[in-house]
Amino acid sequence: MITVLLQNSDDFFIKNFSDFVATSIKDIQFLCYTDVDKAIQELEDSKIHIVAAIGNDEFIKRVNASEKIDSKIVKLLTANETIIKKDSLSQVNIFQNGKSFVSDVRTAISSITGNGIGQLNGRHIVSFFSVQGGCGKSTLAYALAMVAVSSGKQAMYLNFEPSAYLERFYTPMDSKGINDLLYNLRDGRKDVQEQILNTRKRDENGVWVLPPFENISELYKLEKKQLEVLITNLHEKVDVDYVFIDLPSGYHEMNLWVMNRSNVIIHTASNIAGGEKRLEMTLQDIYYKNIEFAGKTITVINKRCENPIRSVVDMTIPFSNSLSKDVKVLDVLKTNPGYYKAIQELLDNID
Repeated sequence: MITVLLQNSDDFFIKNFSDFVATSIKDIQFLCYTDVDKAIQELEDSKIHIVAAIGNDEFIKRVNASEKIDSKIVKLLTANETIIKKDSLSQVNIFQNGKSFVSDVRTAISSITGNGIGQLNGRHIVSFFSVQGGCGKSTLAYALAMVAVSSGKQAMYLNFEPSAYLERFYTPMDSKGINDLLYNLRDGRKDVQEQILNTRKRDENGVWVLPPFENISELYKLEKKQLEVLITNLHEKVDVDYVFIDLPSGYHEMNLWVMNRSNVIIHTASNIAGGEKRLEMTLQDIYYKNIEFAGKTITVINKRCENPIRSVVDMTIPFSNSLSKDVKVLDVLKTNPGYYKAIQELLDNID
């Protein structure tokens, strides 16, 4: 366990945050103060090794000015946006829920110190594969991310589809930062943690997402070793429990590279319009049999209708008439308990 000092003048926030971390956070001890002088005194005189000090601009200036405080202590500025910088002052978003704030603090400390604090046990890289377009693969991937978040987990959804209709899921944001990430990957950088952390954003449902690529061909130009760097950084250096990667349909070369680096592959099909028969053919296909799956594969029939399933599958997801009419995934999860239960069972199967 590490110890972090947080200073904030809001009594209500400090009380509620202190209660939250005392019961919910096991790997970080937070010393919380509203009084700046007492916080500085704690940093100067404490017998406990304090790894990081977090507070507003005035507090950080006081920390920097004190000759009694270890200059190696990590300083984090509270702000309305999280920005990670390894070589200068990082900031963390104080205006978010407690779990998200702690996640950003953990990630910032890990990024700056390189001591692995940001790494979690049980992290999963989950890729979604299908040879059948329109089978609901993207919806399934995002629904899993939402259910993971509702269960108190940190989840990231990456859309690698060339024609994604993201408005069904969340409000798309501008593409700021994505070109910087792609440039660093093409430049041969082994560590792109900072670019990922400063590019990703939480959408309105609490899911981490990357902005859409300005040109999907720029993503497809990445070489195998560059994609491997991206996946490795997501797996080892980004503080999330799940990364859900929505791949384009078919045997795209990029798909094979990503699936080879994934813990779990969810092979998705539908039994609408002959999808069940196509699934049976795919499972016997020589190309499919020769895919080097790195992790376990879960075969899922999505959009299941009333007819019995003849194929050998691991799970089925019920048909949702609302989803077929472009109702947002959030609204379906709220109003369709059968669909929510199936998504939760699939999430449990991933673990």
